[in-house]
Amino acid sequence: MDTNTLRLAMVGLGNQGQEHLLGMAASRHTRFVAGVDASPKQQEHTRSSYPDMKVFSSIEELAANSQKLQLDALVLCLPHHCYAQIWPVVTSMQLPVLKEKPLARTLDEARQLQEQLGHKRLKTAIQRRHHPSYQHLKQLLQSDAANIQEVHTWLHLGRQSGNEIKGGWRSNQSQSGGGILLDAGYHLVDLLHFYLGSIELINCTLWRDSQRCHAGEIDDSAQLLGRNEHCWFSLDARLGGEPDTQGKLQKSEGIRIQTDQGIYFANRNLVEKNGQTVWQGERDWLQAMSLQLDSFASDIRNNHWHTSTYWDHIPAMKLIETAYQKAYQL
Repeated sequence: MDTNTLRLAMVGLGNQGQEHLLGMAASRHTRFVAGVDASPKQQEHTRSSYPDMKVFSSIEELAANSQKLQLDALVLCLPHHCYAQIWPVVTSMQLPVLKEKPLARTLDEARQLQEQLGHKRLKTAIQRRHHPSYQHLKQLLQSDAANIQEVHTWLHLGRQSGNEIKGGWRSNQSQSGGGILLDAGYHLVDLLHFYLGSIELINCTLWRDSQRCHAGEIDDSAQLLGRNEHCWFSLDARLGGEPDTQGKLQKSEGIRIQTDQGIYFANRNLVEKNGQTVWQGERDWLQAMSLQLDSFASDIRNNHWHTSTYWDHIPAMKLIETAYQKAYQL
């Protein structure tokens, strides 16, 4: 860690927030000095795990202590519907913001957040493009000067659909903004932008409990087909997954890329070229989370806010919103 470490505050200390805190251990340029969560249980867990952090029960308390804490930036990890309530306080603090994906529930909401905070101080957090395996695949494609012809990417969470979408804010479309496409599918759209640049949607099919999904329902499976000027792509996001021999749904993810140099494949622990393993590593998020925090710190220090990791998110929101519209028109 360097001598000019940026001091961050975490708003939302649930599962995603805890992953950021784990990433702090490997970050060279950031540390969390404060956190906010309304849950006494999450407050106590964070205090016991990170005794040097100041933990507050509301963002108003954090804002009142912002100057005393000498905060440099905020990291936001709340359920989507909570942001409308806290955004006036966030903007009043006048700090750069790293916000967990998606940027918003809808394209209009994303643009409103952008306008209110200003794109020069807003970055969306999304981990997969920072993961070592996906980074290595990008570098390999570039070093091989491979021309991409076709891409297939998927993310299956391996969970039972019925239990996952009943109850809680995720089961309410007005609060969640959507289902598996907006959640897991967002990661895949971001990966497609990472490897392909601009893409165009051709078709989208959404499912819920093996039936075609209707407007207002929460999708548990999504299949997208699209292209850009060079190649075709398909995307497969599922709350469930393929069953094993005992019928248990399997968690799975990956990207398979057909090129003029052969077929490349990557998931979170390996990269292959033409069936031969060319890289192996850990599948956990520690390095990806730390790289993301250090990238955020670099943007703040260098006032460098026009990187693709921000600008890809408005097109991602647009593509996902278009996908929902296309699916509901059928």
